[in-house]
Amino acid sequence: MTVYDIGYGTKTNVTITLASLADSSGRQSDSVSNNTNKFSDVLVSGFITTGATPAADSTFGIYAFGSANGGLVFSDGATGTNGAWTNGDNARLLALIQTDNSATTAYEFGPYSIAAAFGGHMPTDWGIGIENTTGDALDSTGSNHEIHFVGINYNKEA
Repeated sequence: MTVYDIGYGTKTNVTITLASLADSSGRQSDSVSNNTNKFSDVLVSGFITTGATPAADSTFGIYAFGSANGGLVFSDGATGTNGAWTNGDNARLLALIQTDNSATTAYEFGPYSIAAAFGGHMPTDWGIGIENTTGDALDSTGSNHEIHFVGINYNKEA
């Protein structure tokens, strides 16, 4: 009987600028290529910090976008470059994070599977989109936001 164990990669930050992201705005990360590591899955986690006056019972959305052709075209209008992004309703929702009206509160999230978001298979290239609907801009300090991932491979035991 063939036996596999799970191998985890190194924690790697995703490049995305979330400082002062305005309410009702979105931001996409730089894309991450899976062409070299060929991870079977990637687990995405992190934290996002609200601004001074978020609305009670508001949310921010965490989405995944992907490419099946080496990053030439991405889903949902993403470009694969850290910048403004408008969710066109076709990005894969990873989570809606519920917030309260507490100022400058860090909300941790994850881990969420990228492969699960795409039907169990990793795209050649992928990225994260954040949609801020908290009623206020996110915290203005860049280090108060972090999105990172750990890759997973299944290794055949000898």
